[in-house]
Amino acid sequence: MCSLSSPLKKKVVIIGGGFAGIGAARTLSSSPAVDVLLLEASDKLGGRVHSLQLKGECCAVELGATVLHGEVGNSLYDLSQDLGVVLHKKNDSVQSESLFVTGGGGEVPVEVVRHYGNIITDLFAEMCECLDRRDWSYEIRPEWKKNMLCEQPPSSHFSYINERFQNIILSNGITNDHYTSVTKEPDKGIITSTCNDDDDPIWVTEGILDYWLKRERINNATNEPINLYDGYLDFSYPLGDLSIQIEGGYQKLVDSLSKEIPAKSIILNKRVTQIKWTPARHKQAPPTDHASVIVQCADGSLYSADHVIITVSLGVLKSHDVEFDPPLPPAKQSAISQLGMGLMVKVVFHFSAPFIHSKYRKIGFIWRENDRERLSNYPWVCHQHCLHRVGGSNVWVGWFVGDNAKTVQELPMSKLKEGAMKLLDHFISKYYITKPLITSVTTFPWGKDPLFQGSYSYCPFASSSEDRVILATPINGATPLQLLFAGEATSPSLYSTTNGAYDTGVREGLKILEQLNQNDENIKPT
Repeated sequence: MCSLSSPLKKKVVIIGGGFAGIGAARTLSSSPAVDVLLLEASDKLGGRVHSLQLKGECCAVELGATVLHGEVGNSLYDLSQDLGVVLHKKNDSVQSESLFVTGGGGEVPVEVVRHYGNIITDLFAEMCECLDRRDWSYEIRPEWKKNMLCEQPPSSHFSYINERFQNIILSNGITNDHYTSVTKEPDKGIITSTCNDDDDPIWVTEGILDYWLKRERINNATNEPINLYDGYLDFSYPLGDLSIQIEGGYQKLVDSLSKEIPAKSIILNKRVTQIKWTPARHKQAPPTDHASVIVQCADGSLYSADHVIITVSLGVLKSHDVEFDPPLPPAKQSAISQLGMGLMVKVVFHFSAPFIHSKYRKIGFIWRENDRERLSNYPWVCHQHCLHRVGGSNVWVGWFVGDNAKTVQELPMSKLKEGAMKLLDHFISKYYITKPLITSVTTFPWGKDPLFQGSYSYCPFASSSEDRVILATPINGATPLQLLFAGEATSPSLYSTTNGAYDTGVREGLKILEQLNQNDENIKPT
């Protein structure tokens, strides 16, 4: 039996060394009244951070968490500033362009894609207003003919946006001159579309809608319908730039934060398999060390604690790979079951040299039905909405979600390379400055890794906002705060984000300090 050092201090075991675990450990380690031990199953801290340095490239590539979302109200942004971690905002980056293309290389002007993107953004705002008011007659723009929407509330945000968008576009009419009118700029004259002659405006518009909805699916890491009525409205990004990059990679922020945790308080390669806790019906805690909770690891080691903060992913909780003895209360089990664990997998393509003009940092694919038919031997490719260049490197990244991500996880690198080349040849061969040569393909199977079993949580149709509250509620048992729960899935408004995860770790750490403060007025939270 492994015990923490002082019998006079409260013993806290933190399970998981992602941002939630780091937040809890930093909060508690400064208190003289607590002995903290963080058990991390892998060989590094950071959880769903996976920064990669490719040979010959100066930029870090992120296979996991990618950017900081927002500035005002983002704890990790503030901590990065305090710790001297260099950040790059979108406005600080070199001016770059996006290339949006149809199959065969017809270019769709960025202004057109942006125009329809603004409509879709407004539709999301309209949808949220309708949700908030519980009144589906609300219209954000009177000219959009709200009465064309069916009277019954939609089943998901995908169905709402799709139906409203189709009604708006069809009611206003689309012609071959539409692109020109959209891209008219008084100072610069008319920007003409270079779409192919067979690029019918209706399907191009539908292809743009498909592009934006694929982006939304990536935000939720799922292709499934999202529950509009509970949970969706609770989410809110902090204000400011939503795509702040960390110089040197996300792992640099992890390392900077963890320096404030004593080295003796961290044990790596310790996978927890069982948590024995003492329910309220027991009058006293287990006799060993007089602790309320016993944590068992895969290597057979045991750790006793007064409080255990569980920060493992929702995917791990769903899999029951960590056994609770006795089982968790039914309400907690139900919340774990109802919430969704999404899957988003990035595929990193490293090219031998630039294959397209250096001004392009993003290639967006506007799909037609015949494009899907021509690439039907590579069905996973047909879900690709864009490729992003990492900095000014020869590295391009694609995103895949849901069932498609599961497929990608299973494919050999040779198949991923072959499919990517077919995609590029079909859409942008006329833009090549040299024939692309992919030298390596890298990915990380978040769904298959037993330490994660998914990427981040979302709100499936069967869930409610109350599920996250229940998941975050501590279990008192025979003694107060025996089991506490942290992690992005327990955040009511910032789930799926690193700052949301970090804040929940701080939240649970403060609960323990406040409990100790009630027992001894000399102990103050820091």
